[in-house]
Amino acid sequence: MKNKTLLLGIITLACIFTGGNTMAEENAQRYSGKEMGQRHKGDHERMSARMDSELNLSSEQKTRMQALREAFSPTEKAVREDLRSRQTALREMLDGNAPDRAAAETMAKEINALQNKLMANHIDHIFKVREILTPEQYKKLEELRKAHKESRKNRNNENTEKSADKK
Repeated sequence: MKNKTLLLGIITLACIFTGGNTMAEENAQRYSGKEMGQRHKGDHERMSARMDSELNLSSEQKTRMQALREAFSPTEKAVREDLRSRQTALREMLDGNAPDRAAAETMAKEINALQNKLMANHIDHIFKVREILTPEQYKKLEELRKAHKESRKNRNNENTEKSADKK
C-alpha cells in the first residue's frame, strides 16, 4: 500500500511538472530572471504597504510585521528554490531513458520533506501574524488575501485565454 501511494505521488508530480511549465515558460520568455525577481519583489512591497494601510496598523505592529516578513521571506525562498531544483531533477530523471526507481523514490521523499517544511513554516508564520494583529485586523487581512487571490486567478485566466488565442 505504501509503495502504491508513493508511486501515485511520483506520477502526480510528473504530471504536475510536465503540465505546469507553460506559464513559467511564458514568463521566462517575457522577463529575464532579474526582472522577474524585481517585479515579484515590487509586488510584495506594494502588497505589504497596502495591507499595512488597510489594516490600520500601529507603528509597533508595522515594525513587528516588517521584521516578521524579513525573517520569513529568505527562509521561504531558500526552501522553495531547493524544492524546485529537486522537482526539476526528478522530472529529468523520470524523462530519461532508464530512470532508477529507487533514486526516484528517494527524491520523492526529499520533495515531500521539503513540502512539509514549507507547510510548517507557513503555519508558524500564520500564528506569528495572529500574535501581532487584533482579531478584526486578521479577519480583514484574510479578506484582502482572498481578494488578491481572486484577482490573480482572473489575470491568470486572461493570460491563458490570450495564449490560447495566439496558438
